[in-house]
Amino acid sequence: MPLKSYPPQTPVIVYPLISDGAFELLPSSEIEQTILYRDHRLKCMLNIVSFVRECIKVKRACSQS
Repeated sequence: MPLKSYPPQTPVIVYPLISDGAFELLPSSEIEQTILYRDHRLKCMLNIVSFVRECIKVKRACSQS
């Protein structure tokens, strides 16, 4: 079965995921802790990816001028 291709995510979609405050609740079980931790790591990775993309854009703009 071929892998499904997903469209690239724009900052309009990604930033609300990163800054969503709903996950600041205290987990009441080990399963919730695991889910919250995974979600937190995903948000961190999305944040890093966004930062790297912005750095690449700036580097391209500087090298073209």
